Amino acid sequence: MWHLYILWSDRSSKFYIGISEHPFTRFERHNSDLNTGYTAPGRPWVLKGIWEAGPLESDGVKVERFIKKQKNIKIIHHLLNDGELYGPLSHLQRISLQ
Repeated sequence: MWHLYILWSDRSSKFYIGISEHPFTRFERHNSDLNTGYTAPGRPWVLKGIWEAGPLESDGVKVERFIKKQKNIKIIHHLLNDGELYGPLSHLQRISLQ
């Protein structure tokens, strides 16, 4: 199952949206000292939410691209506040972070 996840960085005051089959492991890698990629300067990242996107990678990519194309933080806040989901987001199922 592919998942959409949202991270927050106090250091950079930015959200990061990604997809992964293993979101908790992926989150750990974002915060790892071995990470030298795009998210490295924002460490430490906080995991704000995870949603099941679908069984195929393309399911996750579709949702990730939709959110990123919006270029609007309101959609991220809408997801994080459990707002009603619509369009490409309508099938997402939130996963507990507990």
